[in-house]
Amino acid sequence: MKLLGKCLQVLALSACLGASAAAAENWVRAESEHFVITSSTTEAKTVGYVQKLEAFHALTNLLLGGAGGTTQAKFQIYLLADPEQMKVVRPNFSDNVGGVYFHCGEGSIAYAKAPGYGQQETNLTTLFHEYAHHVMFQHARTYYPAWFVEGFAEYLSTAYPDRGSISIGESSTMRNYTLAKENWIGFDKIIDPKFRIDGDKDADPRTMWRFYAQSWLLAHYMLSDPARTKALYAYFNAAGGGGDPIASWESATGIKIDTLQRVLQRYSDNMFFMNVPIADYPESSVRVTRLPKGAEQYVLKASLLTTCPTWEYGKALLAGIAAQKTALAGDPQYRLELAKAQLLFGELGEAEAALTEIQATRPDDFEVNYLMGRVRFAQAERAEGAAKSERMDQARTFFIAAYRTKKLDAANLYYLARSFGNKPDYPDANVLNAADSAHYLAPSVWEYASFDCWVNLRNNRRDKAAAALAPLGNDPHNRAWAARVQKALEAIKAGKSTSEVMNLLSTSTPSAP
Repeated sequence: MKLLGKCLQVLALSACLGASAAAAENWVRAESEHFVITSSTTEAKTVGYVQKLEAFHALTNLLLGGAGGTTQAKFQIYLLADPEQMKVVRPNFSDNVGGVYFHCGEGSIAYAKAPGYGQQETNLTTLFHEYAHHVMFQHARTYYPAWFVEGFAEYLSTAYPDRGSISIGESSTMRNYTLAKENWIGFDKIIDPKFRIDGDKDADPRTMWRFYAQSWLLAHYMLSDPARTKALYAYFNAAGGGGDPIASWESATGIKIDTLQRVLQRYSDNMFFMNVPIADYPESSVRVTRLPKGAEQYVLKASLLTTCPTWEYGKALLAGIAAQKTALAGDPQYRLELAKAQLLFGELGEAEAALTEIQATRPDDFEVNYLMGRVRFAQAERAEGAAKSERMDQARTFFIAAYRTKKLDAANLYYLARSFGNKPDYPDANVLNAADSAHYLAPSVWEYASFDCWVNLRNNRRDKAAAALAPLGNDPHNRAWAARVQKALEAIKAGKSTSEVMNLLSTSTPSAP
């Protein structure tokens, strides 16, 4: 369930950085066309996981009409053999957390427990759910209400890849149990885009379970028949164009809201799933490298710098990484990760000194140039006058050098766009291109979406500005955030000024884990 993918408040910091994180010594990295998995489990299990994810990727693109030749950044996943390693990801995760997907201004990354012997690979369910969100946002060209955002992800989460095919639409035991045991929420509420299930600390968690179960069943019903699917998208277009959600639903689908529960109850008695032929992803197409000895001491902790942890937990991660400074002084990747930790949670001067030394031997390295750009950018934000502009020019030079090496990095593109801020014609066409690209590569990241909205508004591209925000306006887990986005979308449609729109979004960003 999505709750497993929600980021929780950190209650304890230091305990998670103990010996259990280093228990597995043979970390491997497996890279395919669309995924990079860094894993503390066996090579065979890691490769098999990549193959299943590639099958799921093919399925999502088939359903969403993905363009086969469209280039995308590879999806990053950490596969954890030791269940206790999930407590390193966030110390207060309960034992039943099987996976989590983070997306924030530092990047997008997922974690999952490796499947144990004899298990149905239930841990794939969480990742499939979250990856479905990621892919949906990349393909989003219209309004999607909250129930469909979650219902579609639930519909795909039960997919199971087997040799030569992948199932779609398999029943969910958990969702069926909820539907059988709980009173249903009225569909007049489910369909209403103003209906939210999170954001109230006193809310009954069973409301969320019912919302997910009903959204899953409704999505299953509408997507299981081509005519219903066509009607569904007519409803999206009508509601997205400002039509009353209930009237739009009834007109497009021919189903009265007060009869929808009975329709779905009858349907649930005769649900079916399909097996879709998907070519096996060849094992030979997965490139596997074994991480060097000593990497187990820092690789997981360093990866968490990309998850935008709280300041307190970030400082604990920095301390945990820095503790290996003497033992791993000869490991260039370790030195780079330590410099990144210093940049984010330590001293800029230490990060700058380390990166300057590394760059002398690796002048064209993407990560080195990107992190040097971040150092200069941070220094520019703390400076005044000519020094501020000089530092920003230097930051931009580093980001451009990083871009030449790796063009599909959302974070670098985002900071590259912002580094033009000291130019008189800001934001110009270069900024627009970089901002659009960052958002396209990581469409669920709040910082990229809101910045892309601002740049497009300043360039009088109001439809593009609205499109950048639209997928984020129906997050059922953050009522206040989604409400701000909805108000901003209404302001864009009403022709309000750029400052008026952005003021509606500037209250705060979604809370970091």
